[in-house]
Amino acid sequence: MVDPDFLYTVAQVGVTYAGFSTLVTVVAYRSDMKALPARIYYMLLLSVIVITCAFLPTIFLAYELSESTAWQASSGLFGAVWCAYWINAIVKLKTRFRVWGSLALLNKVNTAVVHPAAIVLLFAGMIGLWGKFTEAVYVTALFIMLYMSAYLFLQIIIDLLDAQPES
Repeated sequence: MVDPDFLYTVAQVGVTYAGFSTLVTVVAYRSDMKALPARIYYMLLLSVIVITCAFLPTIFLAYELSESTAWQASSGLFGAVWCAYWINAIVKLKTRFRVWGSLALLNKVNTAVVHPAAIVLLFAGMIGLWGKFTEAVYVTALFIMLYMSAYLFLQIIIDLLDAQPES
């Protein structure tokens, strides 16, 4: 079993990203960039998903489910939430803005490869395909989602720096 303290630490990192997105929102309040609000929204949403999903296994274990069942159920829920996030992001971002700035290629890789791969890994964990490695795959998926949040944070910072007038 993964140490619950470790999962709580992952949740704390998610809280940190959520806090940073709030700070950036305040700093960029008067910004005229169309992409910024959507990026902040998705960064905050990713952070909330990480926080929530970091606690799922512990919640299921509190109901005295077996460890394997708790991790499989957590994987299924995490996969479903991630899938909903991914579909929503694709639909919304295509209608809101098309330019992703200096990290456009990485965005395409994230959208076409990383998101679907993580979803497939989680659903495979739900049906027990990973066996004793289901926990490891789940924690890896949490880190992939943290990476996505960090990617959006980096994109926000780049956008803000590009928008600053040169001195």
